[in-house]
Amino acid sequence: MFSDYIKKDSNLIEIEIRCVKATRNGRESYGDSAIGYVQLKRTHGQCTIIAACCPEQSVRSKSYRVQVEIDLTKSEIKSAACHDCIASAGGCKHALAVLGWLHRESEKKSVTEVKAYWQKSKLSRVGNTIKFVEAKSLCSCLTNTLFGANKLRDTKAMNRGRKLEPLVLREVHIKTKMDFKRCGLLLSTDHPVFGASSDGISSTHVLEIKCPLTAKTKLNYINAKGEILEKVKSQIQLQMAFSGRRMGILCVADLDFEKNKNVEIVPLSYDEEHVKCLIEKGLHFGLNLFGLF
Repeated sequence: MFSDYIKKDSNLIEIEIRCVKATRNGRESYGDSAIGYVQLKRTHGQCTIIAACCPEQSVRSKSYRVQVEIDLTKSEIKSAACHDCIASAGGCKHALAVLGWLHRESEKKSVTEVKAYWQKSKLSRVGNTIKFVEAKSLCSCLTNTLFGANKLRDTKAMNRGRKLEPLVLREVHIKTKMDFKRCGLLLSTDHPVFGASSDGISSTHVLEIKCPLTAKTKLNYINAKGEILEKVKSQIQLQMAFSGRRMGILCVADLDFEKNKNVEIVPLSYDEEHVKCLIEKGLHFGLNLFGLF
């Protein structure tokens, strides 16, 4: 935009100021020191920039006010004028200094473009630290740490879920007359980076059991109308996709299940378009955040 504006502006194409003076006035050593405060306003595809440019002859005098108008839709500089300089009618150096400063700022990378430090390689540390040690005996603490054998203490809600899950499964069997068996991790040959695990599986259905501890946590699974929330729906849809089943069941245990044995059963059909959308979003997320796939 900078060079295009200089070529078209009638005040900046005279022979005596063309190219050489324009380049000199827009140089980094002058513009970065001369530019003071900068204000910016965007309205309906137009951007107005007002900058305070310090006079080169008297730095204690009032700064010159330079105004730049930019058409954002066309990426084009419409005008650049210095309102306080005597030479502004012929295209003064202050307007060129501001334009040069704007050009340099536009070429800088934004904060979001800088790669996160935790993603950067640590190869620079090679040779500065010990790479390995020789152990005469294997410590159980070390092996447990390496293989992820860390203890995870159950919360009150997790403890209730582990305790009630087989009891709920038995009640569902009585009500639906279907035989469910436990299954492990479900994987897909087409998308091996994804996985799903249901609480039960039959020849035609997958089963997901939720045992909320309070009425508030129950709303995390189904709303007041008895509809499955999007997060849980996506969980069951992936279970159906990876298991080859076309029907799913969400079972929500009653808050007083220990006494009344009530289970709310909500059926769900397989939605292929929904699953494709989930997988696409998951791949996009992993690619952008971790650089996978």
